[in-house]
Amino acid sequence: MDWGILLADSAIGVVTWAGTILTVAGLVYTILLAKGARAAAEQAVRLIKGQDSLANVAFCYGQIALVKTLVQTDNISQAMMVFFSLKRDIFGILSFLKDRDDLDDETEIMKQNLKAIERLFDSQTAGRRLRVDKMLEALTEIGNFLVEREQEIKSNMGKTA
Repeated sequence: MDWGILLADSAIGVVTWAGTILTVAGLVYTILLAKGARAAAEQAVRLIKGQDSLANVAFCYGQIALVKTLVQTDNISQAMMVFFSLKRDIFGILSFLKDRDDLDDETEIMKQNLKAIERLFDSQTAGRRLRVDKMLEALTEIGNFLVEREQEIKSNMGKTA
């Protein structure tokens, strides 16, 4: 075989253009793969955050019931400890739902209920009698909010960004 043909100007031009075309095609293919991987990673993160939020919702149901029981049996200091853990978990759930503009009013009501419970605990620690009825009412409202949001969390888990 005559290797001199490959070193001729026309052969070098063809090889150069073929290499350039293959490089550009490989770059485009790599970019498309990266976009697909990014979308898959975003979906995986959304799924994990959703599962975490669902676990928090389930845990919050138990915490609400425990706070109610502790308040009704006059174990206020223990109820306060459980409530502050509950509050942290609720804010985690709210952060998962933060993109939902239609929930702004309900989220604000939830935050008001949390503040109301804190004020009730503060009034009790200041020596005033705890308003058990108000406390239970606010806790029930929080529970209702969580029940209503549970299905929305499940549906948000499957959405792509």
